[in-house]
Amino acid sequence: MLDIRTILIITIATCLLLAGCLWVSIGGRSGERTTSLHKVTGSLAMFALAYSMFAGRGNLPDWVSVIVANTAFMLALTAQADAVITFYGRRMPAWWHLAPAIVVAIVFSVLDAYQHRVIASGRQSSHALMVGGYIAGAVAFLVRGVTALVDPNSLQSMTAPGVLQTITFFTGYAVVIVTSVGFLVMHKDRLEEAAQRLALTDPLTGTFNRRTFLDLAEKEIARAIRTTSPLTLVMLDLDHFKRINDQYGHLTGDAVLKRFSTIVQDCLRKEDLLVRYGGEEFCVLLPNLDVTQAQALAERIRQAVESSSFTSASATSNDVRRIPVTVSAGVARYLQGADARDLLNGDDSLSAFINRADEALYAAKSNGRNRVMAYPENATIAMMSRSQRIRATVNAAS
Repeated sequence: MLDIRTILIITIATCLLLAGCLWVSIGGRSGERTTSLHKVTGSLAMFALAYSMFAGRGNLPDWVSVIVANTAFMLALTAQADAVITFYGRRMPAWWHLAPAIVVAIVFSVLDAYQHRVIASGRQSSHALMVGGYIAGAVAFLVRGVTALVDPNSLQSMTAPGVLQTITFFTGYAVVIVTSVGFLVMHKDRLEEAAQRLALTDPLTGTFNRRTFLDLAEKEIARAIRTTSPLTLVMLDLDHFKRINDQYGHLTGDAVLKRFSTIVQDCLRKEDLLVRYGGEEFCVLLPNLDVTQAQALAERIRQAVESSSFTSASATSNDVRRIPVTVSAGVARYLQGADARDLLNGDDSLSAFINRADEALYAAKSNGRNRVMAYPENATIAMMSRSQRIRATVNAAS
């Protein structure tokens, strides 16, 4: 049977090694993303301190190896729970640390018999471990506490050899390793998710970017063809946006873009796809909506933008100035089957789909801006020039 002090020394060395690796990996960085890692590092150091005092049982005063050691162990547990809570962007009240530690200190000050302390530590650790999600450790300490209650003679001292003692402390050793590695994996997954999100979305507005739109639009087109369901595209462009940047500054321009994307998103359904296509130009892909419905949606967006409050704070005073912001929109329908043959002399494509919406948008700009125009659909459209098609676009308000 392995010596209990040997297991404790191995656990201490592992805690210190993991804490050192985490400290080096953090590299002195501070910030929201590393706060939880700092707390895990601190909890591992606290575990090492607690296990060191446990290993010194018999050589250290009882108030150190019993009261202080178990209090430090409880603080280490709550520190790891705090790290998990911090990882998910929440805060753990200070009394969550202090209350369990004070209770443990009082309990272990009152109890004299080792078996009584085992029972108390089994119960307290069970609650604390379950809070932190360490179910395996909670079960091991709970079983140890129950055994001490049922058969007090089976646990004479903390360092006495035995199957249950060995299993309990080996489980504690495993919990330290598994939870530390698991926490690192959580951080790795979060970083990968952040990198993937940056690759898929526009960092300013949080909408999908152009590359993502091209990939998703191809899939929506394939679905529309398979189900013979309508698919429409709305191109949106903020009117005179360069003037906003020149007059109020690029920071205000960025704020306008973010506010605009929020307004548009509030007008959409969950299945609709909002994309920052480039600069101040956005597009919305609308599954299962025909041209009439898409025009109505685009008109709601136009009205919402026009009636919304866009403001700019002066850099030299506290004056807040209202910025007039309007948007122009072009609507086009994806053509398939007979429509594609009649109007396009062939099959529709994503580029042709986008070009039609873009021509409708250009028509809205040419006709005074702050309006919604739909791409014309008639039998002679294929023979028209671009300028003729633009003049033939349909105003949503007409």
